[in-house]
Amino acid sequence: MNKATVKINGIILHAYPIFEKDRLIEVLTAEDGKLKLLVKSGQKKWAGHIQIGHFIEASVYQRSNIPLITECHVKDAFAGIRTHFNRLSMMGYTLSMARLATAFHQPNASLFYLVKDTLAQLACPTTPISKSQEALQFQNKLETYFLKCEGIMENDKPFHTQFYEYAGRSLAAPIVIE
Repeated sequence: MNKATVKINGIILHAYPIFEKDRLIEVLTAEDGKLKLLVKSGQKKWAGHIQIGHFIEASVYQRSNIPLITECHVKDAFAGIRTHFNRLSMMGYTLSMARLATAFHQPNASLFYLVKDTLAQLACPTTPISKSQEALQFQNKLETYFLKCEGIMENDKPFHTQFYEYAGRSLAAPIVIE
């Protein structure tokens, strides 16, 4: 590996197309915070690896503009999340929370581990979340942990008010079903 290539471990927060077939992904890492990386269309062998919510290990070529992924492996797909709508909805909520509250290249190991641990809990079949009441309890605990993790806990304000004041953006509540 040359000096311009580094290895990263991170969770994919967001992915969107760019140009005809390339994709930009946002990855949350413990060491480097949120990163924007390019996946070229020729890397179709990683198409199943570059999915939102996957914990990946990637080799990244540091070029002048947007760093390019040159190799990628899934460390954990958190497959159990995709077994129930509420689990998937909470995953999206967790990833959106981290994405909206984090600036690029702002290291935040505690937020990274909160997201990783939350995804692991959501993937566990024994985590109660199938009923709407259980999902709302999970959401409330997640929001409390997030506020504590970021050091912005104010007991007299609702979560969404505190989040907006902190991130400067609104966070849509997850949709849950019975």
